[in-house]
Amino acid sequence: MPTVPSHLDRLVLESTLHDLPPYLFRCFSDASASSGSRTSIGPRALPKPFDSHTIEVLSCHLRWGRELDSEFVSWTESILVALVHAIRRKEGMARDDPGTGVYLAILDTKLAIQQAPIYHTGAILDAFGFSKEGYFKRDKFLSEFLSHGWITNEPGVQRFGLAAIEELLHRHFYRVFEPFQNPDRRLWQRMDEVRQKFSHQVVTHTGLHNIAHMARCFDLTFRLPIALALTALFSYDGSSRKGRAAILSEIFKDMVTPPCIISVGYYATDEVERCYNMLSAVRYLRFVTRHIATTRYNETLSAAQHHEKLNNNSDWRTNKAIETKVAQTSSSHARDVKESEARQEAASAYEDLASAFEKRSPESFKDITSGYRKLALAYRKMA
Repeated sequence: MPTVPSHLDRLVLESTLHDLPPYLFRCFSDASASSGSRTSIGPRALPKPFDSHTIEVLSCHLRWGRELDSEFVSWTESILVALVHAIRRKEGMARDDPGTGVYLAILDTKLAIQQAPIYHTGAILDAFGFSKEGYFKRDKFLSEFLSHGWITNEPGVQRFGLAAIEELLHRHFYRVFEPFQNPDRRLWQRMDEVRQKFSHQVVTHTGLHNIAHMARCFDLTFRLPIALALTALFSYDGSSRKGRAAILSEIFKDMVTPPCIISVGYYATDEVERCYNMLSAVRYLRFVTRHIATTRYNETLSAAQHHEKLNNNSDWRTNKAIETKVAQTSSSHARDVKESEARQEAASAYEDLASAFEKRSPESFKDITSGYRKLALAYRKMA
């Protein structure tokens, strides 16, 4: 029998706020149980501290009931789940009334939890003591998260972005994502069916360019995460991690690289794991490329400045002065090269760490330790 969480249960629940995926997705429409616009997303009912009434609200919300206004808003870590919902509401047998807007939203969880807590559905069910069998069997809620409160966009702080599903469909959506066609009343089985179809497909270069076109429906901040989440619906092709990152970085080159992504290390579905693997690889590649370009520019600028001084200062025109300046220039260049090499070693150590964390196996512990040592040594050289 569900009960109000004890103090210990609340502490356990609050600790899960640090294990959120970097991004969550949501489908909603004008007919949804929650409210949503380009500036705010929130529940119909005013969120209150957890009490016995929360049990009824939570149960009603997860059963898709409308008897009580919900204090929660549902999100998913998988864009596939959100798209199945969205297309079902737009074109399926369970569609909303004609003319009703259907939207796909993406949420930056790091910024969102500054305004409202976000819980994994399984964790909040455990905290309230809901049965793990029957309707509330946890397998049904592996990808679902619940926000408890309003989340808003402010000038300079973009916590979420959204686009109308109709916009995506008009940008050759079904030409790239054919498995989403012909929606029906089924939901969970439909998700498994679509996921299974994608597992036997790889995306083409033309498909990637179409995905880039779709991602531009969203605000600049969220275009790269959306593009990679859509790309991750397909299985990996035969290219290496570096090769794949180079292709994606080039095709999505006009999209802003997000800040440091903290991966939780475990995801319920393959497409989510692929998304964050690709996002990390593209971030790393762009970091290294930008660093190398900056280093080369600084070296060229330094050499040009030294040459200009040699030409403009008559006191340096004696052989001895020239020899002294050349020696100084060589020494400075050697230091720059040494620092550049140290930075490249740091970048290499970072890649080794990323690869070791990706394996997530007991055997990778030595690789992780070795990676940290290499990183520390490289930073010491740069000091």
